[in-house]
Parts: sequence; C-alpha cells; structure tokens
Amino acid sequence: MRSPLDRHVAWLTLVFVACATAGPLAAAESTLSREDAATLRKLMYDYRKPGIDAATRGQLIGQIRALGPAAIEQMSEVLDKTLGSPIQGYQLQLFRAVQRSAIEKRRTADAATVEKLRHDVLDLRDNANLSKEQIVATGDPALDKLGGLLMPNVTDAIAGDERLKQTRDRIVEQAADWAALTGRPVDDVLAPAERTATLMALAPDGVSQNTLAGNLRYASRLDAEVVAGIDELNRIRLLLGLGAQAIDPKLCAAATDHSTDMAEKGFFAHESPVPGKASPWDRAKRFGTSASAENIAAGMSTGVAAIHGWWHSPGHFKNMLGGHKRVGLGEHDKHWTQMFG
Repeated sequence: MRSPLDRHVAWLTLVFVACATAGPLAAAESTLSREDAATLRKLMYDYRKPGIDAATRGQLIGQIRALGPAAIEQMSEVLDKTLGSPIQGYQLQLFRAVQRSAIEKRRTADAATVEKLRHDVLDLRDNANLSKEQIVATGDPALDKLGGLLMPNVTDAIAGDERLKQTRDRIVEQAADWAALTGRPVDDVLAPAERTATLMALAPDGVSQNTLAGNLRYASRLDAEVVAGIDELNRIRLLLGLGAQAIDPKLCAAATDHSTDMAEKGFFAHESPVPGKASPWDRAKRFGTSASAENIAAGMSTGVAAIHGWWHSPGHFKNMLGGHKRVGLGEHDKHWTQMFG
C-alpha cells in the first residue's frame, strides 16, 4: 500500500506534467530580417545535428546570440523544451525530499506557538495606525521564527541525497548553452523549480499547491526577478497560513506597462497621466483583466527587495496580506508595480 506521501507525489506528477506541456504566454514578434531569419534557421539546424561537441555548440550559440533578442528568444524556446523534462523530473525528486522535511517540521513545531506568531502578524492588518516601526518590531521577528519552524531547506535536501545532487549536476551541465545564450546564470534554470518545490512542500493544502504548480508554467516567460518576487510573496503568505496567489500574466503585463510609464514619463503615482490608464482598474482592463489593489515602488534592483520594501510599508503590507487571489508584478528601470485581483 502506498503511503500518503507517495499518493501525494503521484498527484503532483500529473500537475507538473500539465504545467510542463503548457504553451508559452504568447508568440514573440520576430524582428529578424529575412537574411537573419535564414541564418538563424541554418544555425539552429546545425545545432541539432547529432554528435557535435561542446565547443562547436558554443560557437553556434555565440553566432545566434549575435543576431539579437528575437533570435535569442527563438533559440531559448528550443533549449527550454530540451531542459523541460529533466527539470520536471528533478523537481519531483526534490519535492519528495523537501516534503519529508516539511512534514517533520510541522510535526515537531508547537502548534500553539505557530498560531500565536501568525496572529501577531495578521493582527497588524487591522491596526488603522500601523507604522513601519510596528512591522519591524512585531512582524519581522514573527516571520523569521515561522521560517525557522516551518520552512524546509533545499540546500540540506540536496546535500543529503546523492542521487538528487547528481540529477542537479547533470541539468547544470546541460544548461550551459542556455546560460551562454541568455547571459543569465545557470542556476536561474533551476531556481523557479527549486522555489516551487519548496513552497509546495510548505503549502498546507492542495489548493495552494495546485496554484503554485500552475505558476510554474509562467516562470520561463516572465523576467526572473518578477518570478522571484512573486515566489517571495507566496512564501510569506504560506508561512502566515494564507493561501498562495496565482500569477495573472495579464496583470503582470499591466504592471510592467505602468512601471515603464512611470520610469519613462517621469512620475511616481497610482494615478497615471497617460490617456486611458488613469487608474489601476483602467490599466488592468486595457490588458483584459481586473484589479483590486496596487502597490508601487522605486529604487529596488530585485523582485525580492521590492517585496521586502512593501512588507515594511503599512498600506502595501496590508495589500500583500489581503484576500486577493491573483497577482501580477512588473518592473522597468527599478520602478516596480504589483497588482492584485
């Protein structure tokens, strides 16, 4: 008879497969000239030839990269598909490892202590005169303690499982061409899967786990910092016993658009001077969705830093811990917009 964990992993396999086979958010508009498009087809054909060595693949990747963003995007889609199945298998392996850790942490954590820490933070939402100092004094230590009590550790899980470590090492080796093409660190290939596996192990119910697995389908089509920021928001919410929020790609697009307008048109406000984009609700509607709240920030270099900045700002803090079901995040030139629906 299979254990509850085995049955749970079997269910997640179906969820991951469904997400892994989902198509991209939208087809990229090609800006390649006819000559460059023909060159790209030839280079991609040569790349797929069996038996070519790593040095030759590297030369081909360099030539594709030189053709510009449209060529990089088309080739990255090819490499994403190549890496998709190995990463999916790795994520399932990793989930099994961190889930055991999470179950053990929940079993040994004092339930009354967890409940009190959560109440200490969530009660702040009802404080009409909430200040940053109160969040720092009460919210920060409570969240840190909850992390220590409940958060499984990916690094420890990998270090303690030689087979899992070997799987990860193989993917890192396979991802070298992707890193050379995109100019991003190899670990960026695995970061969304590792965060998702950890968050899903942390999630107490199938609803949040399904939401998180669904979010993974957008990871390769959104900016890495946007994905990291949304994952950090969901980490905070799960530690506090709140449900995970689903990525709304249309809200991400609306958020990015507002961040771009703020950066390029020299304003910083929820009210936009751009015709047709006056309010968050107008902006969400333009992108085919709806919004219920909005946060904005400027000056942060990473998505996680933006989340932490909003965490320490009373109004933004309350928005992030509200009852919204969907979220979008977008950045341009260190201007950030977070939209909820």
